[in-house]
Amino acid sequence: MERIPIHCNIDQVWELPEIRAVVKEYQRHPLQCPCCGTQTCASLPAGIPQGQSGPRLIAFAGLLMGYYRQSKRRMALFLRDFLKMPCSEGLTVKMHCQVAQALEAPYEEVKAALGDQSQVCMDEIPTKQAKEKAWLWTVVAPDFAVFAIFPNRRAEALAQ
Repeated sequence: MERIPIHCNIDQVWELPEIRAVVKEYQRHPLQCPCCGTQTCASLPAGIPQGQSGPRLIAFAGLLMGYYRQSKRRMALFLRDFLKMPCSEGLTVKMHCQVAQALEAPYEEVKAALGDQSQVCMDEIPTKQAKEKAWLWTVVAPDFAVFAIFPNRRAEALAQ
């Protein structure tokens, strides 16, 4: 007997998993020597992040503020509303600074590689930096692009 293939309907439903912040607590107990009175407290083990934000949260905040252009106020609201995490605009500023610091060395490497490129195109556009007029320079090489903000539109600014 020959089997006849039956076609079935396939429905895909995309859904988000429940998103919850994971809080890890590290307790370090201070001790005092009964003989000399010296107080000590253990250090955090290697690999434990300093501060109240872990590396994935900081990277996520950097992505939302940088690529998706969310303000620090909206970022704080998002973390409070969706992750039920206590967050102020000040904490988002701190995370923004941590992301900027982490990107400094790779940015300088890419910027230094511009001189080795066979072809480079560049342009600038006016913008604002801390309420002051500035120019956003875009430098495009075959394999990468570099963006920089300078207080003037002179091409020499890129040599900095």
